[in-house]
Amino acid sequence: MEDNNETGVKGERNSKLKKIYLIAVVIFIGAIILYFLQQGKTDVENKNNDEEDSLIIDENNDKNENTEDTEEDSSVKISDKDLDTMKDTVFSFINGYYRYDYENVDQNLVDTKSALTEDFYKELKLSQSENTKVPVFAYREVKDIKLVSYEIVNNVPSFLAEVTAELLDENKEKLSTVKVEFYVDMVKVKNDWKISYLTMVGTSIEDNN
Repeated sequence: MEDNNETGVKGERNSKLKKIYLIAVVIFIGAIILYFLQQGKTDVENKNNDEEDSLIIDENNDKNENTEDTEEDSSVKISDKDLDTMKDTVFSFINGYYRYDYENVDQNLVDTKSALTEDFYKELKLSQSENTKVPVFAYREVKDIKLVSYEIVNNVPSFLAEVTAELLDENKEKLSTVKVEFYVDMVKVKNDWKISYLTMVGTSIEDNN
């Protein structure tokens, strides 16, 4: 009788162990399936995110291209007539402004006021009044003006001119010859082209020996 009971107990234990084993196997397989399903979902989400990022980048590129087109379309358009007018203005301005007479030091600015914007005229007038340095020459006469280049920078027409001038003493005797580069910016005020800024750079000086 005891052998039969022990056999029955062992059978029940084995049955329970098999059930526990099967449950463990099912849970393990379920976990693996759930893991791969989750990975697949993550890959799909990443792919969707990449596609969305790609769309955003493409949209930004389209916006940038549209902006560049707009900036190009809004650039200053210069007609041949405008260009000729600006060249004449640059020539007449340099010829008048770069002259110097020690007996009338402000005459150059008075003669060229009409070629300047109001603000830049005030700036030059202030600069000239604050310059107390007395030149070593009495007169300066412009001998040659050459327009070297013309370009539009940030929608501003700009000219480069090479200027040759002679420095004279009180008896109008030549002391030396100087060469200067004028960098001139222009802007349209109503219907007239005006000089809005200029920079002068000395390039050489030759004494009259």
